[in-house]
Amino acid sequence: ETIMASPTATMTATPTLTPTEGFSCPGTLPIRLDVGDTARVIPGPSNNVRSVPSVSGAKTAQIPGGETFEIMDGPVCADGYVWWQVIYDDESGWTAQGDSNAYWIEPWR
Repeated sequence: ETIMASPTATMTATPTLTPTEGFSCPGTLPIRLDVGDTARVIPGPSNNVRSVPSVSGAKTAQIPGGETFEIMDGPVCADGYVWWQVIYDDESGWTAQGDSNAYWIEPWR
């Protein structure tokens, strides 16, 4: 008798785009941005830009501290972060707004 092993599927949560109104992401700071806003990385370290809204997404760029960018989509709650799709220097990708203690990006007008 041949016993076939069943493949082990790795399940990851698929991020779901959520309207800003009523959005929540447990363990994160409240959102301060919206689609269409200009924002900037708070002066200090660069913020990574990733191919997808996940810490496992490929790093596609970095936005230096103090630099501004446009919010194109989001927010998405994934991997314990709030993610925004951004465009910076003609590159598009996803960046996290911060962690549970501090914002890494802020509104800029």
